[in-house]
Amino acid sequence: MKKLITFGDSWVWGIGAGYEKGQSRDEYMKLFQNKSYTDKSFRRLLAHEYGLENKNFSSGGSSNQRQFRIASEFFIKNKDRLSDDMVVLWGLTSVYRTELFDVKSEEFISIFMPDNIPGIELFSKIYTTKYFDEVVETYRLYYQIELFNSLFKGLGIKNYWFNVFNEHQFPKVPDNMLFGGRSLLSLLIDTDLKDSSYHKSDWDDVDWKITKAKDTGLVNPHSGHPTQAGHLKIFEYLRDELGEDLG
Repeated sequence: MKKLITFGDSWVWGIGAGYEKGQSRDEYMKLFQNKSYTDKSFRRLLAHEYGLENKNFSSGGSSNQRQFRIASEFFIKNKDRLSDDMVVLWGLTSVYRTELFDVKSEEFISIFMPDNIPGIELFSKIYTTKYFDEVVETYRLYYQIELFNSLFKGLGIKNYWFNVFNEHQFPKVPDNMLFGGRSLLSLLIDTDLKDSSYHKSDWDDVDWKITKAKDTGLVNPHSGHPTQAGHLKIFEYLRDELGEDLG
């Protein structure tokens, strides 16, 4: 069976896809813990439409760094079992995220910039103030994209990228960047305008794009993730762009 391999953050994973109009925040948070609603996510809709096996690596709160690390591990460890019956679909998230290895828990932890979580708050503030630059991080992201493009080309695997929240200002828009670089958020609100502010994907973000998406009912009012209607719309956009390659 042909495989759809997906990378990305909470929008790709499907957090919020089960939101129903009128739900209170408490009701939504109870649903938030139920993974069954990811069947309503656009990646699952694509897999069902084209009879694909969806191997998913996206996760809520994931950074681009986490996705590149996971992808590196997967494709290296499985290099002898890869085939050209794979299509990789990769969502690029906010550069205001990263990950660090926690020696105490022996796990990688996600860091948001800035982050107010106790134990991380001070580090995040110092890192954001002294060692982070949005333009530099965007360029680093671009070169990682091109590196993986070379890898996938060598493996004979079709792969596509898309921006989730922001129209990243890369030195050059990769040929396999979907929608000409327009983000899913811009597609949902049907705008070509580029917001001067960078959407960092915080639940409390109030920039005009996410506010408009909430007003249309395409993202939920509690966390700003796509509703079922929002996922259906994204699925339709992706189907129109990739139908021939997925079928």
